[in-house]
Amino acid sequence: MIKFRLYIDKDRETEWLNDLAKQGKTMSGFFAGFCRFEDTAPGLWRYQVDFSDRFGSVTEEYRSLMDELQIEIVQIWGYWVILRKRSADGPFEMYTDIESKIEHYKKIRRLFQAVTLIELALFIFEMICAIALGEPAGWLFMMIMGLLAITLQRQANHTSQIISGLMEQKGAQNDRCPAPEKKQVSAILLVGLLLNACAVAMQPSTKFMHSAKLAVQIIAIIAMFAGIYRTRWVFRSKK
Repeated sequence: MIKFRLYIDKDRETEWLNDLAKQGKTMSGFFAGFCRFEDTAPGLWRYQVDFSDRFGSVTEEYRSLMDELQIEIVQIWGYWVILRKRSADGPFEMYTDIESKIEHYKKIRRLFQAVTLIELALFIFEMICAIALGEPAGWLFMMIMGLLAITLQRQANHTSQIISGLMEQKGAQNDRCPAPEKKQVSAILLVGLLLNACAVAMQPSTKFMHSAKLAVQIIAIIAMFAGIYRTRWVFRSKK
């Protein structure tokens, strides 16, 4: 049986795999969102999705540790590692203490933030090409890159919320209040201001450069509005 399901939230994917395992469906392969399942006894396996430090592979130390813990590496896809363990061997949780969970989610957040920047760069490039060439396909690709960037950024924000919750738990366990959140000006606002300054300084001499300047100005305006929204606490009066 083949199912298509492409998650960027590893917790939701873990829950989905475990739900299918309870129904007697065990994963035997994965490629680009297409998951292959085989019929087994219901509840035979428990799944976890881990994050690797390498793209498309794991270290030999990692493999040895999984073998020692009797955990099977089902599939490696990008930085995601799909693992499973027999339910009869007991609970299956990769990170049992809060500190290791925090570090785990921080690595995932860094990945989402890096890929978001790449998608934003592609979005700007597609916008410049769309304005300069006037091709409908350029606008289509620009919209796709923009939607991907928004989706990835939302997932990075979701991961930040998970980290904040774990930090609060850590503070409660240590019997002390967590450190107050530091309110800083959003980096998005600073990026928008920098892009706007670059656009003002540009002296376009060709049609393409005129289009590039316009695209940069549009991106700068969007970034500044987004940054102002994320820094709206500045305008709130203290009670």
